[in-house]
Amino acid sequence: MDRAWEEGLERRHMSILPELTRRVDVFQNWGIRYTTTTEIDRYFDEWGQLYLRRMWSHDLIGPEEKLGGNQFNEYLGVLAAISGRCQKHLCFTGLLRHKHPHLDWRNLLTTFAPFDEFLVSLARHLDADRLQLQQILSSLTLEPSNKDAHLQAAETAWAPIVRSNQNNFILPAYGLEINPFLFLLRDLQNKYPQDWFEIANNREKRWRRELNDVFLRPRWTCAEAGIPLRDERRVMTDIDALVYDHEKNEIGLFQLKWQQPVGPHGRGSRSAAKNLVVESNKWITQVSAWLSKYGTAPLLERLGASPTTSPHVILFVLGRYNAQFAGKRVVDQTAVWADWAHFIRAVAETTRSSLSDIEMRLRSEAARIRADFQGESYVVPLDDMAVIFNPSQEPEQSPSE
Repeated sequence: MDRAWEEGLERRHMSILPELTRRVDVFQNWGIRYTTTTEIDRYFDEWGQLYLRRMWSHDLIGPEEKLGGNQFNEYLGVLAAISGRCQKHLCFTGLLRHKHPHLDWRNLLTTFAPFDEFLVSLARHLDADRLQLQQILSSLTLEPSNKDAHLQAAETAWAPIVRSNQNNFILPAYGLEINPFLFLLRDLQNKYPQDWFEIANNREKRWRRELNDVFLRPRWTCAEAGIPLRDERRVMTDIDALVYDHEKNEIGLFQLKWQQPVGPHGRGSRSAAKNLVVESNKWITQVSAWLSKYGTAPLLERLGASPTTSPHVILFVLGRYNAQFAGKRVVDQTAVWADWAHFIRAVAETTRSSLSDIEMRLRSEAARIRADFQGESYVVPLDDMAVIFNPSQEPEQSPSE
């Protein structure tokens, strides 16, 4: 769907390119100025929406869930509008630089705007209440009231907007190009901890509903809630989601692992890898032991299914954003490991998908990811030498743990 949308936007771009080129010019021999129209603004709004949809962590919060009295889709609407503005600015910058290659990129990419003028213009563009818009913008802006929460954090999150003083905004392009959701989510968690806590407690239910919507009746039967696996009176572990395919007589047992957004490298990534792999390996061991003792009959009974033969069982470990931390941890290959986006794509691209078909596709993709992984290198200067480390695996426990 997104690819067709993108191709349509590319065709429209070619049709309006002459007008865009005419509308941009040099400002005072060093900067940029341009004019726009409602049609141009709407066009780049779509680019902003499309661009944001490709960024991970945009679905950490449900669209209708509330933080600070505002639905998350209201924050998304404002973010999409300023993202569209950024896409428009980048386009005009590229066109101007092509005509005048002597201009310095640094003078073109980052701009500023008077606070009141920016607020009024954005409120008019979105047909939004200014006070509500100002509250939402504060969670997209690095300013004195939230600087400690962002500047003292271990993981870097670039600000979409910077409040330079009481009267002006700085509008850096990189803040919207390098995943603005990381900044927004950290700010919302810091400002509205109670709302954040309640939303976090509801994430597994929301994800289970999304998973169940993929597997529709009458062919599929899905559990409406998580299922604890008891050994006599002791709960060994639980299954977050359960799916049964009546046509193929297959049953899928799912571990759903929500993850906080982190970068691809550094302490956050290592912690995410450890949490996912260590906990999920333990889950696989416990579920396998329970199935060896009790079989699938208790699970099928919960679903109201009674096949004449024992079903084929497939275990899935789904990370919301990451599942393949190549080179960092050894995973138990008894289960299929995938992130949510790859899982959904595997379902969509496998004709009349069975769980076995999905398993085969995901295992093939995981093998390709491991084969393509080039490893990590670290260079440490030592006098006039450089010592290069090429670790193949992260130790199970660091000296500080």
